[in-house]
Amino acid sequence: MPVAAESDEPSARAEAWLEQVCREGLHATSGQVSFRGPGGERADLAVGPTLDGRPLTTRHLAEVFCLTKPIVAMAALLACERAGVDGHRAVGEIVPGLDDEVAAIEIAAIVNHDAGLMAPPAFGWMTTKPDLRPGLGAIRRQAGAAAYSEISGWRLLAAVIERLTGQAAATFTGGAVLGPLGLDDHVCLSPAAADEAEASDRLLLPIGGLPRHRIPMLHLRSPAYRTRLDPVLGGLANAASLATVGHAIGSCVRGHPVDGLPSPSLLRSVLARRRRTTFDQTWQRRCGFALAMEVIEDDAGAPTQLRLTAGPFPAACSIDLATGAAVAMVLDGGASSVAETEARFADLVQELDR
Repeated sequence: MPVAAESDEPSARAEAWLEQVCREGLHATSGQVSFRGPGGERADLAVGPTLDGRPLTTRHLAEVFCLTKPIVAMAALLACERAGVDGHRAVGEIVPGLDDEVAAIEIAAIVNHDAGLMAPPAFGWMTTKPDLRPGLGAIRRQAGAAAYSEISGWRLLAAVIERLTGQAAATFTGGAVLGPLGLDDHVCLSPAAADEAEASDRLLLPIGGLPRHRIPMLHLRSPAYRTRLDPVLGGLANAASLATVGHAIGSCVRGHPVDGLPSPSLLRSVLARRRRTTFDQTWQRRCGFALAMEVIEDDAGAPTQLRLTAGPFPAACSIDLATGAAVAMVLDGGASSVAETEARFADLVQELDR
């Protein structure tokens, strides 16, 4: 299988792992792996052909759903800082017309998936036409429930960005976060950006790689479906962009200012605000979240890692909070469960740590 590498020091173990996964053909026939190390080590790998026979490159973009949520969360916190607004302020002080209980939720709690905003589920939102979706005033909090927010929390963060900056959330995120990180054309958060990616022939076939004629209503090459791409539901990215963002967040949390991200002090305060591990209504297992990602803790309860998976789509990223290293994978196949995706990703991380 062809291999595309853009690296001074590519990881042979990651490349061998990716080739083996694609050779098995169970979870993928092609994929990307990217790594950013604490000492400047960098590897961007692509293995195999796309499902329509073209060589996969490290620049191809896939629909990674929630994996773009940390990017939008960084944009919301950055918008707060630039406007002189406390990132722990109640969202209702910025966004008018909210239910009283929702209005009292802190912005930091939304970023940490600790706002009890469980509804609506992503699939229901994705399959509802934009002009039929309820307004922000219809959002309700599930009192007392720990619930990863697929949709409503990020609707509120997008509204915060728009109120504080006067720009659409996708526009501000692109200019303020993605631009400084060098990722202008590596992440798409709008239909127009996806149009540009298709024009440059960089779209992976989405939804588990199924052909367009099988699922025309849920396909990135369908104009009607493409209207769903936004900072709320999620967007397109590649492994290189996910690893770059992850490494930037890890560096910032460790005290190093990064152009395009909020200050280290704000990120650290939001991380400290996280809820401890408990049963999450959305994921249906025990977990805790911070900075839009799941927090992995040591036995003493200290955060050691941030990670996130794209559900049954085999894409994932992780950040080592001790070193700032970041790893990301994007495969072109599918998985039967989140646990399966996490297990596959854990194999990759273990190979890199070996």
